[in-house]
Amino acid sequence: MIWKLDQTRAEFRCDQWHGTFDLAKPELGLKVIAPNKANLTDLLGVAFQKPNQPMSQDCFVRQGDLIAVYPPREMRKFQVQLDYRMLESTSERLLVELWISVQTYLLDNHPVVSVQSPFDALGFDVYNADAAGTLVLDEQPLPTLGNANALLVPRMIAVAYGSFPDTDLSIAWLNHPRDQFDTTWSHATDKQCVEARLFGHFMEKGVIRRARMRCLISSQPLNQSHLQEVYDAFITSPLPLTA
Repeated sequence: MIWKLDQTRAEFRCDQWHGTFDLAKPELGLKVIAPNKANLTDLLGVAFQKPNQPMSQDCFVRQGDLIAVYPPREMRKFQVQLDYRMLESTSERLLVELWISVQTYLLDNHPVVSVQSPFDALGFDVYNADAAGTLVLDEQPLPTLGNANALLVPRMIAVAYGSFPDTDLSIAWLNHPRDQFDTTWSHATDKQCVEARLFGHFMEKGVIRRARMRCLISSQPLNQSHLQEVYDAFITSPLPLTA
């Protein structure tokens, strides 16, 4: 896997997959070209400041990871660090890991980081994991993003699975068990995306919080057995060196 940096633009090539990431607009996520030439946009986009646009303080490549650091700003009193890692690539699938870190700089902080990925609006499945780590289908629908009447509370969701919009590709979004209790999920049918909101609780000065998730893009449909295999590999994998 090769990352190339050109000011605020990062470009990657991973076997037959390639794409870009705009370091100045992390909310746009990864733009990926699949082996079948499908154009995938907004994959694992990260938003943490509105209305200001975050600018990267520092960005570098470390052992195949793209790392971007965003310092505190006037309306955001916490630092954000993103680590994108391409774990696996074949002609049929691409596995991406995202590691998010926030660090507070004031005595009273409630940092919120939102992550979005596209999902076909026609439907998707979400799974919980029981105490043994076995995935169980959750039939309760996600609240609608932007609905003032929707009750947004953390959901112990381990995997969201569906189709990438306007393609024949499948997408599985995995949330690490340590972060599930602190993640609020919703979806937006007009934007065809699912959003996970992280953190949001009170944090004192100098506190560091981290979250970890993976996204699998596959040219083949994935059944629950496939999802279980990918989830098991995730929860037993070692922490990134940036942890």
